[in-house]
Amino acid sequence: MFTGIIEGLGTIKRLSMKGTDAVLEIEAGIEMADVRLGDSIAVNGACLTVTAKNQNIFHADVSAGREIWSEMVRSGGGPAEKYVESLGLKQESGSDALEKWAEEAIAGNPGEVARYKAGKTQLLGFFVGQVMKKSAGKANPKLTGEIVRKKLEG
Repeated sequence: MFTGIIEGLGTIKRLSMKGTDAVLEIEAGIEMADVRLGDSIAVNGACLTVTAKNQNIFHADVSAGREIWSEMVRSGGGPAEKYVESLGLKQESGSDALEKWAEEAIAGNPGEVARYKAGKTQLLGFFVGQVMKKSAGKANPKLTGEIVRKKLEG
């Protein structure tokens, strides 16, 4: 998993279908106590939303790739980037937007800020997840992690 810093390595344990979405069951390799349903976790650069969890396993529904593929087939192909942008799935890497979302995530979670500053640095993933929610999953997780860490530690 990747949240700006590598916190742990996960393993896909199972892939199943739920309607038209794929459901991944991922053994996280990190402590899941601070992870909440709806949090975003970046896995290999793809932002996944936690839809279920227990101990060290979480589930995530995956549908964006299916949308891109369907649109490419429907319209005759071409570079995937074109479809990512036209479907509104392009990743946000502009620092102004990321800074704003990071500030909002930090301001809205004073308890987690205090816990982070008290040494619970794995909460960085929580804050990245909050930014991912605010950005509808479009924030670049690596840059987001760097920005959030600087704001929390600066």
